[in-house]
Amino acid sequence: MKEAQGDLGKREEAKLLLDYPALLKTYRLTRPTAYADTGALNAALDAYAHAHPTLMKDPPAKATKYGSQTMEILNAPDAPITALQRFLEASVADYMKTTLASAKYGFAPKPPASWKLHGWAVILRSSGHQTPHFHPAGVVSGVYYVRVPKAVRDGAAGEAGHIRFGHPLLDVPGAKAAEPALTASFKPEEGMLVLFPSYFWHHTVPFESDEERISIAFDAIPAGAPAEAGGGY
Repeated sequence: MKEAQGDLGKREEAKLLLDYPALLKTYRLTRPTAYADTGALNAALDAYAHAHPTLMKDPPAKATKYGSQTMEILNAPDAPITALQRFLEASVADYMKTTLASAKYGFAPKPPASWKLHGWAVILRSSGHQTPHFHPAGVVSGVYYVRVPKAVRDGAAGEAGHIRFGHPLLDVPGAKAAEPALTASFKPEEGMLVLFPSYFWHHTVPFESDEERISIAFDAIPAGAPAEAGGGY
């Protein structure tokens, strides 16, 4: 595991692999096609995710805990998915062109000649979170935020509800505290997309709220490659 290099004394190598300032990028959807604004699209995506026939509560063998998750939700002709996927594909293409292709180090994955998206929706309720995981099938992974509870938006509970990147052992009781350079976190915002290399370990921090935290996560995988079941974000 790449993050484990920090525990093996190879801290400089780990910093190159986990170049968060260079490899973590955010995009914001401001003018969705066929919708008045981002709020209208998010409302449609909210309803679409809740009505999806594959939505399963507390799915077994998944990273999702205290929540529900769908199977494949992208690559459908339905209006909200078409609008969202246009934004996702444009953002991934830009990320590959401007971030991966120009990466200073040889560790970043090379953009494939052609690729496709595989995505799923995650609906977290109070205490909901994602356990640490990464996505071996992907080149680039991402998460788009549809709904963010007020308690998370306000930040009154610190990093509750955030997506956090870093070694999965960092949260084990008694583990040595990590230096800031090897971890990073983002507060989710409605309409925000976070992109990162699929080899990054990540998880979400549990939150407490009567409101749901809804996201659509995905991997960009080489065309022709099989898609693995999503871990969620």
